Amino acid sequence: MQIHPVRTGTVRLKRRYVAARWRRRSLRSLDVLADRQWTAPLPVYAWVVEHPEGLLVVDAGATVACYDQGRRGLFSRLFAARSEWFDVAPEEEIGPQLRRLGVDPDEVRWVVTTHLCPDHADGVPYFRNAEVVVARREWESTAESGLDWPAWVRPRPIEYDGSFGPFPESYVLADGVALVATPGYTPGHQSVVCHDDTCAVFLAGDTTFSQAQLLDGTVAGGVDDYDAAATTVERIRAFAHETPTVYLPSHDPEAPRRLRRRETVPLAPAAAESAAEPSRV
Repeated sequence: MQIHPVRTGTVRLKRRYVAARWRRRSLRSLDVLADRQWTAPLPVYAWVVEHPEGLLVVDAGATVACYDQGRRGLFSRLFAARSEWFDVAPEEEIGPQLRRLGVDPDEVRWVVTTHLCPDHADGVPYFRNAEVVVARREWESTAESGLDWPAWVRPRPIEYDGSFGPFPESYVLADGVALVATPGYTPGHQSVVCHDDTCAVFLAGDTTFSQAQLLDGTVAGGVDDYDAAATTVERIRAFAHETPTVYLPSHDPEAPRRLRRRETVPLAPAAAESAAEPSRV
C-alpha cells in the first residue's frame, strides 16, 4: 500500500482547544471561549491509500463550506465561531487536488470518515461512486455537525465486529486495513490502521493534534468526552509500544515527513530498526 497526504487548507485553533486544563466539559468550554491565544495555521489532511482492492480515501477534508457556520446548531455555531478559523480556497479542496495528481475521484472505492466534523467530511460529495464508511455511533450522533451531503451520497454506518490489539472494537475493511474505535473527540470517532507484518500506519483523525501530544498523554480541550479520549490515547500508546507505528493525526504539520521517512512512534522496542528499514505499508 502507498499512502499520500492531501492538505485541504488550514485551520487555526484556540490553544485551550488543542490542550485541555480541565476534565469537566463545561470548564473546558469556558476555558476555550476565554482563551485569547491561537495556534499557528494547522494543516487539514486527508489521506489517499492505494490498495490492491481499490482506492481508499481517509477523510475528505475541508471545503469552502467550512465558512458557513449557519448550518450548525446554535451552541455548536457559537462555539466554533470562537474556537476555529479556517482558510480553504476552492482549489485546495480534495476533488481538484486529486485531479491534479491524476486521480479521478469517481474511481475511489471507499471514503472512510474518522468523524463527521466539517473539516473531515465536507469533501465527501466529490466521490460519487464511493462507499462512504462511517461508524454507526458517529452517524447517530451528528445532529450538530451541519452535514449537507447530497441525497446520492451512499453512507454505510458500520458495526464493529471484533477487536484489534488493545482496541476492543474494530472492523476489517480490506486486507491490511482495520477500522478501530477511538472515541473521545466525538462519540463515534474511529481511526484507520494500514498494516503489514512489519509496520502500521495509524491514520488518527483527531485523537490528538500531534504526535507530541500522544507521547505526553495530552487530551484536547475540544473533546466531547475527556475520559474516553484519555483511554483512546492510552490504547494508541499501547499499540505503538507493541507494533512499530507511523502515527498520523490530521492536523500535525510533521505527519507527511514521518510518513515519508517511515518514522515510527518512539515507544516500540523495534522503533529504531523499523525507521531504518522501509516498510511495505
